[in-house]
Amino acid sequence: MKNHISTPLPWRITGASMKDYEGAEIGTSNKTVCVILTACYDESSEEERANAELITTSVNHHEELIEALKACAEQVRLFMELHDDDEDAPLAYDKAQAVLTKMTKS
Repeated sequence: MKNHISTPLPWRITGASMKDYEGAEIGTSNKTVCVILTACYDESSEEERANAELITTSVNHHEELIEALKACAEQVRLFMELHDDDEDAPLAYDKAQAVLTKMTKS
């Protein structure tokens, strides 16, 4: 993320059960980034852990995903230059550009 200051990577799940709640904690070696709590105080579920894993994976690979999507969008753009009669390529390119805009918004 350009011009964005965030907690250094990699993020990981640093805790699964805390003294005052059940849930999943995301952090780095010395900092808690966020805590995902259960909906019920005395029950924990796999949902919190799955959400924490989804968040950490997405954050840790964010830059790689952006670079891969940029490369794909560029290949689609080049394809469109050679095949101006293709109806699907412009839609794919527009979708890729829209996602890139969302992912790189600061």
